Amino acid sequence: MPRVIHPRLRFIEPQLASLVDQPPEGKHWIHEVKHDGYRSQLVIENGRARIYTRNGYDWSDRYPGIVRAASSVPCRSAIIDGEAIVQDGTGASDFDALPSAIQSRSNNIILCAFDLLHLDGVDLRQQISSGRVVPPGHKPSRLLSAHAFKNAAPEPVNSSLN
Repeated sequence: MPRVIHPRLRFIEPQLASLVDQPPEGKHWIHEVKHDGYRSQLVIENGRARIYTRNGYDWSDRYPGIVRAASSVPCRSAIIDGEAIVQDGTGASDFDALPSAIQSRSNNIILCAFDLLHLDGVDLRQQISSGRVVPPGHKPSRLLSAHAFKNAAPEPVNSSLN
């Protein structure tokens, strides 16, 4: 039987927000919290993780805690779009603290994930956003839950999807 070779996952150029004067009308829009950090994309394959800047630079060495945590996510492969942040004492993102945390390779950097682009061989980008959150066969609390990667393991956060 021939060996099946799966291509290595690659960075996907992110969709960027557009500035508008007013939010869109209608009930089919979702809104997300604006975190003040660095847009990042996490690529997981076979228990190994890499993380990229929004321009596609590999910053895995700058986010060791996120890479370590992502390596234990229960999936064969995934591409997760998010924002790398550092929180202040109240839990809000602290943009000014991020550069020094990166320089010191701090484990205080968190990835707040907001989109699942690929999971276990399936490209999810053509599905509506709500369909990406809970792919068939996965429990959201085990995969991403409310989307925070910090230090050594994903932290589940209250979610209406559980």
